[in-house]
Amino acid sequence: GTRIKDRATMHGIALNVTNDLGIFGLIVPCGIAGRSVISLAQVLGTTPDIDRVKQEFINTFATLFECQVSSASVDEF
Repeated sequence: GTRIKDRATMHGIALNVTNDLGIFGLIVPCGIAGRSVISLAQVLGTTPDIDRVKQEFINTFATLFECQVSSASVDEF
């Protein structure tokens, strides 16, 4: 999602790991008709360790955006 407040934009991201996706059948993800929401567990065929998913996401984000992620922001995950 995207939010604009006080002339600043804020962006969000959701990573479906093992959650029930039934309710997502009611939405068109990212406005792309004919596509559905999927979880990481469905892609892998197994339930991933949530702590490992968090750490891999943080590491990849930091690498891609050439930044450091503070421990305060990590705790929000």
